[in-house]
Amino acid sequence: MTLAENFFVIAFVVVLILGLVMIPIRTRIARRLLAEWAKDQKFELAEAQARFLRRGPFSGRASKSQTVFYLKIRDQEGNVRTDFAPGRGRRSPPGPSH
Repeated sequence: MTLAENFFVIAFVVVLILGLVMIPIRTRIARRLLAEWAKDQKFELAEAQARFLRRGPFSGRASKSQTVFYLKIRDQEGNVRTDFAPGRGRRSPPGPSH
């Protein structure tokens, strides 16, 4: 292999590893922001499943790099609601799709 071929192979492996390392970090950040949102809204976050394939109403709207969660939320009266919510950045708070 030439030096240029080695460089491209090494660069590809580094980018691949960085991408795989970033997935759990980004999911953890999105999950924390979602928990903060639920607390601010006085909801109990009973369950938050990160969805990478079955993304509900966000299948065509959310970017591939955006984490989508399937939520089970308990309100103050004890009612349980389920919905999908995108994990968003700090400027736009996460929350259910409707």
